[in-house]
Amino acid sequence: MQAEKINPKTGKKAYYKDNPDAVKLRDSKRMWVNGKEISKKHPLHKPGRYKSFGDAAFSALQKDIQIKEGYVYAIRNKAWPEWVKIGKAIDAQDRLNGYQTSSPM
Repeated sequence: MQAEKINPKTGKKAYYKDNPDAVKLRDSKRMWVNGKEISKKHPLHKPGRYKSFGDAAFSALQKDIQIKEGYVYAIRNKAWPEWVKIGKAIDAQDRLNGYQTSSPM
């Protein structure tokens, strides 16, 4: 058994980039589609391993399908009378509280 190495600058246990725990954590935040890693900057990035982007979207939709109750809402703002925000929410009051009225865009 090897003695734990101490980082002389920090005084803490030395960090090794290939530490199994660090690798597992790093991999849990990555996305692969058909064996290729997808950048975290990609607009459809969702951690996991998928055969196609369709599979990733399908798994996201499955979460929405499980929720059977909620509200459809329409919100108007006097500042833009021709605009109506229509959406769905599990908690309509919570959604209304989070509605930003600064810009319809």
